[in-house]
Parts: sequence; structure tokens; C-alpha cells
Amino acid sequence: TYSSDIDLTYNDLMGSFIVYAETNREKILKNGSKMGVVPLIIKLLNDLLKKGVSEEEIMLTKGFIRGNITLNEETNEDHALHNGLEFLLKQDTDVLNSYDVFDTKYKNITKKQIDDVIKKYIKKENMTVCLIGNNKVNKNLIKNECEKIGIN
Repeated sequence: TYSSDIDLTYNDLMGSFIVYAETNREKILKNGSKMGVVPLIIKLLNDLLKKGVSEEEIMLTKGFIRGNITLNEETNEDHALHNGLEFLLKQDTDVLNSYDVFDTKYKNITKKQIDDVIKKYIKKENMTVCLIGNNKVNKNLIKNECEKIGIN
């Protein structure tokens, strides 16, 4: 791909987990004799469903989150934004100081909790595949190729 990324948004009522990939239109479904971008993403998601996350991935992710929080702690603006939103949107007793975010929200997350969330939300019926570009796409070809890898 030229670029790829993920995005996560959520609130109390709904959310989205987006896998984004920018690629040459000829590599969407097949890359020569190899899998194209869409089948590869589906394979990765199926692997995640089957195996879950590893303890090493959890440790690295928690380190990444702690690092980001630590960097944000260096600016008064981030403290003010976090603490102001907490105060405005929650009851006084529910306010979470920005210094306590990691220990309260992330530190004790377990592999089982993450794997349970994966199984709950990463499901075929929750997925949408969107292709954006300037060229017309052969919808029948995409439909046939997607059916071969289990996407209807």
C-alpha cells in the first residue's frame, strides 16, 4: 500500500473501528500471484479473531499508551482540556484527574478482555468495505473475488 492506518472512535452509544489502506487499483483484490489488499486485511482480521492478541502486543501497546499520556502531561493545555471536559461532562465524584488516566483505564486491561471485545465486534455483519477512486470499478469482479474469501 502507499499508506495504511487504523482509526477508532467511540462513545457510550456507538463507535467505529476503521482499517484504511491506499493502494494501486490493480492490487485491491490480487497482487500478481499474491493476495491483494482487501483479502490481506480480511486474513489479518480472521487471524485476530482466531488467535486474539499476544501478551507481547498488550505490553507494547500499554507502553505506547503510557508514553503518549506522559508526553501529554508535559503541557498545561492538555491537562486543562482533559480536566475541564471531565468536570463539565461528569459528576464531581466521577472526575478522573489526567495524571490517573493510565493507571485507572489501561494498566489492568487483560488479554481476555481484549479478545472478548474482538469477538464481540469484529464480525462480518458489522463490516463495510468501501472503495474510493476516480476509476470505475468492476463490481461483479469485486463481488466474485470477495465471495471467494468469504465476504458477501
